[in-house]
Amino acid sequence: MKDSDRQSAEVFLDRWTNDPSFARQLGTDPESALRNCGIEPEEELVDALRDVDPEISVEELKKRISKWWLLWHGGW
Repeated sequence: MKDSDRQSAEVFLDRWTNDPSFARQLGTDPESALRNCGIEPEEELVDALRDVDPEISVEELKKRISKWWLLWHGGW
């Protein structure tokens, strides 16, 4: 995994947990939210994030994006 990918994933999770407006944006405009974190939106990832409840836990979010989480972090 490239360092830039890891950094993008860390930015994504930090913003998800600490920025309520970002969490809401994921549910309404996931493509823009991902691009703002340096992540190129892939169709399956966008579908997993669309209509996401901004109040779900990080663990639930990980389940929704498990394929990408594994690529970003190499496992749980």
